[in-house]
Amino acid sequence: RPDLWWLVAMRSGRLFSCVMSLTLLGCGSLPMTPAGQVTVGVTGDANGITVSLPVRRQLPPGFDPRSLPRGPFGLIGSDGRVLTRLRQPEDRSRTAVHFPMQELARLGGAALSCLRIVDQGNATWRVLSVRATGGESTGFAFPAAAEAVALRDRTLGMQKELSNHIAQRSQFLTQLSSARSLLAQEDIFDGSRCLTPRVQALPPRPDDACSEDERLAVAGAACGRSAAIAWPACGIFSGYSAKHGPLPGEEELQAGCKSQERWASRVRALAPTATRALATGGTEGCTDVHEGSCRLIKRLIESKEKELMLNRLPSCLEKVGTRCREADEMWIKTTNDIRAQPKIQVAQCKEAIATLANSEATRQQLEKTIADTEASLALLQARMRNGVVPRADLSGLPCR
Repeated sequence: RPDLWWLVAMRSGRLFSCVMSLTLLGCGSLPMTPAGQVTVGVTGDANGITVSLPVRRQLPPGFDPRSLPRGPFGLIGSDGRVLTRLRQPEDRSRTAVHFPMQELARLGGAALSCLRIVDQGNATWRVLSVRATGGESTGFAFPAAAEAVALRDRTLGMQKELSNHIAQRSQFLTQLSSARSLLAQEDIFDGSRCLTPRVQALPPRPDDACSEDERLAVAGAACGRSAAIAWPACGIFSGYSAKHGPLPGEEELQAGCKSQERWASRVRALAPTATRALATGGTEGCTDVHEGSCRLIKRLIESKEKELMLNRLPSCLEKVGTRCREADEMWIKTTNDIRAQPKIQVAQCKEAIATLANSEATRQQLEKTIADTEASLALLQARMRNGVVPRADLSGLPCR
């Protein structure tokens, strides 16, 4: 990467030596183009720096065109570093190379105070001579670069500020429209005061809902009922304890299972969840087998189903318990929201009245802020168009 080279610059007519290099480029001196041969002109303004290359038809007789500058071109800063270069080699037929300000801005004004133009050929950077007043120089000055960079940054910041003010005005106008629509409703505002509505009817508690205190009993009833196809009554809990040890809360689970009629509506609502958790297949297809063999197969299948149900029992209890608690929490939230709605409506009504009361003053302030910001931005943009640095021949400003 050429931009990692550090170059130590000497005064006009001397050589540049490499103090740090990469294997890719090698290291060697960078000869200045001899005076009276090929020179380049340079102009600049707030938009960047333009390097004018020699035109072939204007070359002295006998001049070797292979000595003409070749891309990619770059700039060496006041500290001797290759600051920036065009990423792609330039077309040799072109007579100008432009370094835009957005490429230079990140370097800062100090680095741009003294620049030298280089081209790259045979993996070596060559310093080109600049046509200067009264002779030739290896470098030129760009004194107002820092001001140009600062102006660009201020312009971008002002554009963002203007966008924010416009967004605030849009948001305020939306709030104003909403306030007028709200106060136009007769059941909210009677023309002089906000009305408190009656609480709407609360929805009944869902059949599949249960409180935390009810959760184990309901889960035991639902899972016990769904397991009855393979186990008698609530025997699945005893079967699980015999094989795996007691379940947490087994007494409550057993009690809930044995009093299923108490939780009948909840058990019916939660039965699909329990059945899906315990489902193991079935004895379908056994009807096509010889009757004696069918009974044996059924017994074998039922025995296998009992084993699978035992393993799936904890999952059934967890899923049913979670489902009924979530349903209960949703119902509680819904009823709380309905109870709070009258207070919320009154608060929104009062807020709408306050918005309308201050609307004209707020609108005028927003419009003034936007107008002031637009005027400031226009001034900055005009300075950007005119150029902080006049369009001038910078080669007349050799480095000192």
